[in-house]
Parts: sequence; C-alpha cells; structure tokens
Amino acid sequence: VPLLISVFGKTDYGIWVTVFSIVNWIFTFDLGLGLGLRNKLTDSLTIKDYNRSNSLISTTYFTIIIVAIILFLIELNFDSFLVQ
Repeated sequence: VPLLISVFGKTDYGIWVTVFSIVNWIFTFDLGLGLGLRNKLTDSLTIKDYNRSNSLISTTYFTIIIVAIILFLIELNFDSFLVQ
C-alpha cells in the first residue's frame, strides 16, 4: 500500500480503491444470476426454445436492474449519515 500511495498519491489512490470496490460490489451482488442464466440459456437454446431464451434474458436483466436500484437507494440512505 505505501508503494501505491507513493506512485499514485493519496487522492488518486483513494479514487482507485473506491472504483475497484464498487466494481467488486457489482460482481458480488450478481447473486449468481449470470451463472444461472448461462445454464438455463444453454438448455433452452439446445432445444431451440427461443421464446424461453428471450424470457430468461429479459427476466435476468430486469432482476439485475431491480437489485441495482435497491442497492442505490440503500446507498442514498447511508449517504445522508455520512454527510452529517
């Protein structure tokens, strides 16, 4: 860590850590939806059920968007505590 701080500086290192943490949270809160989609999508494409494939993709994206909105709202709630 001291080496990175000396290379980037405190501000840039802090930004780098923050961005890396946000990306890590996004991958963590995938909740296995990507892997589940991959497995089910492979099954439905194998039997050429394209309507089910479209439904699986739409449902997965919708679920990820809902989770992202919920996390954003939670973050906004905690942000008010940090400002005080």
